[in-house]
Amino acid sequence: MRFKKSLKYSIVFFLIITFITILIRPSETKMNEIMNASNFETLILISNEFLKTISISLPPSIIIFLVFYFYILRPQKD
Repeated sequence: MRFKKSLKYSIVFFLIITFITILIRPSETKMNEIMNASNFETLILISNEFLKTISISLPPSIIIFLVFYFYILRPQKD
């Protein structure tokens, strides 16, 4: 129960942080580069941007999971 709740909070915060990161962080890959590249190069450019975004938003999500699991949702002692 505690694990599932912590995981749920972590996923929600991961999605929020990812969305905010996509909105705020400027892309190093310009739209012209993506549109003028071949299919394989386009896939590489998009995957690079995806990996950069994930690498920014994943560590805070892991920290949020650990905080919820160990501190906020502690097992209740009788």
